[in-house]
Amino acid sequence: MKKVFISLSLIAICLVYTGCYEVSTVVRDTQVKTVDMNAPSYVKPLVAELLVKKGIDGESSIHDVWNFNEDDVLSLNSDVEKLKNRAAFLSAQKHLCDVIVSPMFDVYVANGKATVTISGYPAVYVNFRTMEDKDTTWLQVTSGFRPAPKTKTEK
Repeated sequence: MKKVFISLSLIAICLVYTGCYEVSTVVRDTQVKTVDMNAPSYVKPLVAELLVKKGIDGESSIHDVWNFNEDDVLSLNSDVEKLKNRAAFLSAQKHLCDVIVSPMFDVYVANGKATVTISGYPAVYVNFRTMEDKDTTWLQVTSGFRPAPKTKTEK
């Protein structure tokens, strides 16, 4: 009887401890801006201007350092691009901006931890409007696109 009682006690203890084991997985991914369109819907192209913000000190540029612990790095799969995206997202939140113009990143990963330094210019979108014909010429020039020359029959 004593052996049965000890065996049942050991089994009960094992069940209690295995039932209390907790598996925790945290996944985090961020992106600063997205445009989502479902086919077959069409949206007229929009044009907006970027206004670079000035800080309290009158400076336009930012310089942020973000430290990520082991859990953060693991949740981002140690992917440098995801670490940069997360840093850009955190800086955009901190400086209340829509985009960081000309961002420069310095990423250091060691011992499961990461430090991402981001420098750039915080900006917000202003003056949204529907694209007009005059904007297409500007876009062609700035993107390097050159329309094919007109043929003799098109002239």
